[in-house]
Order: sequence, then C-alpha cells, then structure tokens
Amino acid sequence: SHNLPIFQVKVDFLPKSLDALILTSDLQGVVLDNDSETLIGTVLPAFLAQLLPTTLNIDPKRTGVILPGDFYATLHSRGGLDDVRPVWRAFGTHFKWVSGVGGNHDDFGQNLDALPAFRREQGIFYLDNEEVELDGLRIGGISGVAGRNGCYAPKKTEPPPPFDGDAPKCFSSQYAPQRWRICHRCAVARARAIVCLWTCYLG
Repeated sequence: SHNLPIFQVKVDFLPKSLDALILTSDLQGVVLDNDSETLIGTVLPAFLAQLLPTTLNIDPKRTGVILPGDFYATLHSRGGLDDVRPVWRAFGTHFKWVSGVGGNHDDFGQNLDALPAFRREQGIFYLDNEEVELDGLRIGGISGVAGRNGCYAPKKTEPPPPFDGDAPKCFSSQYAPQRWRICHRCAVARARAIVCLWTCYLG
C-alpha cells in the first residue's frame, strides 16, 4: 500500500464563483474490496468531497476539477489501457465541473460513438485541441501524449494543428492567470500520483 499526498496551494487568483480547483493526474492505483479491483480515481472524489467542507470550509459544488490524464491501472501493473469514464463521472458527481484530457492509458469506450456521447454528459468537458471557458477560466487541452521536445503523439486520431502557436505545456498559465492549457506529457522519470488543491488567498 502507498500513501496518496494531497497538497493545498494558495494562489492569488480564482474566479469569485469558485472556492477551489482540484488538479490531479496519474492516479494509477486500485482499491481492493472483497478481492475486486476498483480504480482509486472512482473512490477518491467522495473522500475529497467530505474532506473539503469539514477541514477547509470549501464547498465541493464551488470546486472545479482538472484531470490531465492516466487514470487506469490494474493491481499488478501501472500500465495498460481501459475505460476511465467512471473516474471522470465520480469527480463530476461530487464537484461543479470536470475538465481535462485523455492520457496514454485512458480509453473512453469501445466504439466510435462512446466518446462523443460522454462529452455531452452534464458537467464533463473533455478537451482535444480545443478550449472551453468555465467560470471565467479559459482552459485548453490536447488529448493523447505530448512527448519529449513537445512532440504530439496522437491516440487513434491524426495529429491536430499546432495549439496556440507553440508546443504544449502542462498547466501553463504564462499568458494570463485566467487561461490554462492541459496536456499529458511523457517524461523520462516516472510520474507520481498527487492531488493538488488550489485555493485563493483571502484578502
């Protein structure tokens, strides 16, 4: 068993309609329940939804979630590829909205109609070379994998045109605090699963 760190980060800007943002990726772990495996990403949202109001006075329904990918795992391997829609739906059940991208371990259904149907679900904002504005935040995302040197490695689709004129950067807000770009980047070092809670300075 391993501990999952949860970090609270205070920032100097959040829209007035949000109390916090949750950012998490690479939740490649499972919870065992009567010898059955459950993705940790399907269990974590309920825990966070209880934790935020009781310990930090944060309303989950005033909290957005950003998911940069890689939420599938099995007990014996951190790799693999399978459906991660239950993870997104679990976050969407407990929080205001969920936006993000698909990573190289993430699938969104076994047929061509599954992903478009998923994208129409309430509070779900899956991004692939596009932007969405949520509570005044402009969020852009590229699904698939942005690899070494910013190269885009597509999954099941052709490479999209250049995004915003340069290579994608994970969680880049260099242009304005109200604008975000999300990608799933392959790194030389293994990624560690973390949960990062962004809250705003008061005053």
